[in-house]
Amino acid sequence: MGLSVVVEAYVCPECKKEVEGVESIQERIAKGLPHEPARCSDCGTFLRIRGHAEKRVAGQKATWSPRAKVLAWKIGESFVKQSAAKSGYRRLYGLMRAQVNRQVCFKVHKDDDDKIIPCSDMHKFQKAKRLTVKVFLSHVWKVWRTSLGLPCSDPYAFAMLGHDAKEFIEPMRDE
Repeated sequence: MGLSVVVEAYVCPECKKEVEGVESIQERIAKGLPHEPARCSDCGTFLRIRGHAEKRVAGQKATWSPRAKVLAWKIGESFVKQSAAKSGYRRLYGLMRAQVNRQVCFKVHKDDDDKIIPCSDMHKFQKAKRLTVKVFLSHVWKVWRTSLGLPCSDPYAFAMLGHDAKEFIEPMRDE
């Protein structure tokens, strides 16, 4: 749905150098390594990603559905606008926002002068919204497949990325 990040390079925030040959999390999990971002070989600091959101390029076919990407954005916006007292996904957004605020941002943010700057509130807001939408979409998949009597695989985060199954959030139904 175009919600992923295209990685340009991995950068060490301490050493200020680009690191070559970094394995993706999927490659690390396949080798039995810990499910965490790669670390700098010199100082041991978690590497940050310098990248950008997937965007359409003139003359090239998109690898996702632009309409689905807009739909995902609208779903996230609607969760934010709901009352937390009435909507389970609004409460989930609040939990995701608190989690994102506690985390170290692994993305390198730069200003117009190419100076590294701290992660903005807007970036944290958008990240929490994207995380909530991804959980919601996994719930839609599970409920849809189950209601049709079809087999349902584990959500992508657990089946492919190796997330702990204890972190699974059951689908919610608002009154």
